Amino acid sequence: MAGGIVAGGVIEYDSPGPRGSMEYATVHGAGHGVPQHRPQAALAMLASVLAGEPLEAAPPRRPRL
Repeated sequence: MAGGIVAGGVIEYDSPGPRGSMEYATVHGAGHGVPQHRPQAALAMLASVLAGEPLEAAPPRRPRL
């Protein structure tokens, strides 16, 4: 969350082997240039990771019509 708005989310994938699982974090509307296009969301995500705080899970996807 950045500025009280959901800015992205995390999806966790189970993985066989010693590592257990993998988390994939996304920032909505940023493409590959997150710091350039969504600087507040990038800072919030980086601050959470460096503080050891969990990132919020991604909301369920709505089906496309």
